[in-house]
Amino acid sequence: MLENRSTISKSCRLWHSKLDATKIKAALARATCNPASALGEPTLGTLAPGSPADIALFTLREGTFSFVDCLGQTLEGQQQLTCMLTLYGGQIIYAKGA
Repeated sequence: MLENRSTISKSCRLWHSKLDATKIKAALARATCNPASALGEPTLGTLAPGSPADIALFTLREGTFSFVDCLGQTLEGQQQLTCMLTLYGGQIIYAKGA
């Protein structure tokens, strides 16, 4: 079942505030195991033995950043998660700068 627009907006606004370990953990769950569970795919979104080796490596950047949320509103933030590397099935499919 799809979330309502208010809940989606709250999820998108996570990036607007300063990230801490709790917010990063929640963001990662929203992008990995939660969607996999909603799709009925228990082997996706986890690093459990027997699951595909689909991994994204991020770095936390400090600075001033503008973000557009899922409702099209521009938000300002002081931190940004940037994808540095993506593995799919154990193979590198994206490497920043490569």
